[in-house]
Amino acid sequence: MSGFSNSSFGTCALFLDGILLGFRPSTVQQVNELKATLLQAGQQTVRVLNGNVQAAIAESIASRNLIISSKNNALSALAGNVYVWSKTSIAYAENNDHSVRSPILQFGADIAVGSSKALGVSLGYGDLNQSSGTTSIDGTQVTLQPYFGWQHGSWQGTASVTYGQVDYDTITFASGTASAKGDLIAFSADASKGILLRNGKTLSPVASFSVGSIDLTETAGSLAGAGFAKSVSLQDARFGTRLSQKIGSSGIVTFGISADYSHSNAPVNLISGRFNNKGWSGTAETGYQVELKNGMNINAQLVAGGLGSSSKQYTGSVEIGMQF
Repeated sequence: MSGFSNSSFGTCALFLDGILLGFRPSTVQQVNELKATLLQAGQQTVRVLNGNVQAAIAESIASRNLIISSKNNALSALAGNVYVWSKTSIAYAENNDHSVRSPILQFGADIAVGSSKALGVSLGYGDLNQSSGTTSIDGTQVTLQPYFGWQHGSWQGTASVTYGQVDYDTITFASGTASAKGDLIAFSADASKGILLRNGKTLSPVASFSVGSIDLTETAGSLAGAGFAKSVSLQDARFGTRLSQKIGSSGIVTFGISADYSHSNAPVNLISGRFNNKGWSGTAETGYQVELKNGMNINAQLVAGGLGSSSKQYTGSVEIGMQF
C-alpha cells in the first residue's frame, strides 16, 4: 500500500502500488471530467462547423463566378443571388480513454453583398455521446453561426461566430447521475491563396484560427450547487496547404495537409486517465466536389486530425448546395 487520501470534499481514495481502488469521485473530480468533455466536444464542433462554412463559401462564390462569367453586368448578376446548402457530418474524437461521437446536421444560406463577398447564417443540430472509464454523457446541441466570406483576386477567406446551446441530458458518474446545460461561443477566421499550376491543378496555402469558450450555466443532480469554475477555453491554429485537381468539366478532387496547434485550460490529470489536448498535431483530408447540370453542388469530405498526438479526430461529411 502506497498511500491514503481524503480530500476536502469528503472523497476517500486508497492507493495500492499506484492503483486507485474503491472510491467515489468528488464534485470537483466530476466537474473536471465534464470539463474534458466540454473541451473535446466543443473543439470538435467548432472545427466541423468552421470547415463546413469554409467549404460552403468556396462553393457559393465559385457558383456565382460561373454565373457572372456569362453575363455582361457582373455586379447586378451577383447582387441578390442566394446560395442555400445543407451538410451532414459524422465526427468522432478520442483522447486516450475519452471518446466523443457527434453527428451534426447543418443548414445554411448566404447572399451576395458585393462583387465577391457573401454574408450568411447557418443553423446546426447534433447529438453528443461521450464515454470514458468513469463517465458517460448523452446530450444534444443547437448552434447558430453567422458568417462572412470574401474573395479578392486569388485570395479567399471566411470569418464566423458560433453560438451554441448544449444540453447534457444524462451524465453518469460512478457516484450517481447529473445533468447540465452549457453555452458555446467561438470566433473563427481563415484565409487562403490559390496558385494555379499546370493541367488543372491549384495549390492553396491556408491559415486559420479559432478562439472560444464553453461555460456550464446550469447543473443538477450530483453536480448541483458546485460553486467553482465550470468553464473551459479553447484556441486552435492551423497552417497547411490543399492541392485541387479538376476532373472533367465539373469535378474537383482535393488533398490537404496541415500542422495544427491547440491550447486550452482543461484539466489534464483526471480520475479516468490523462487527458492532454494541447500542443502540435497534424491533419490530412481529402474531398470530391461536383457541380450537376441543374446548378446543384455536391461535396464529400474525409478528415483525420490530431495525427501524431493522443487526441484524434475523424470526420466524414456530405454537403448539398444550390444557387438561386
